[in-house]
Amino acid sequence: MALINCPECGKKVSDSAVQCPECAYPINTTQNQIHSKKPTQTIEQTGKKWKGMQLIGALLVIVGVVMIVAMSGNPENTKYAGITILMPLIGLCLFIFARIGAWWNHR
Repeated sequence: MALINCPECGKKVSDSAVQCPECAYPINTTQNQIHSKKPTQTIEQTGKKWKGMQLIGALLVIVGVVMIVAMSGNPENTKYAGITILMPLIGLCLFIFARIGAWWNHR
């Protein structure tokens, strides 16, 4: 730690001081920048492809469940029963696959 002359008033000031104690002239600008910065926030972005796949999977699950509930009251709609049961299962698999893909490929 060395003493330097303040460029403003000429008094002796520590080189690690943020400002001169006499005239408040900024001495160490790197220290000022360090103290004035807000904490850094890291944002991880997920690709739009993975977000879109998650949305499609969730929509398939919701539509499939709604179709199952709607068809459960009417026994005549048995010809679409297979696709009605498969739709939420496929949607759930797609959603899980997309979540894993988003986690694996995060940026």
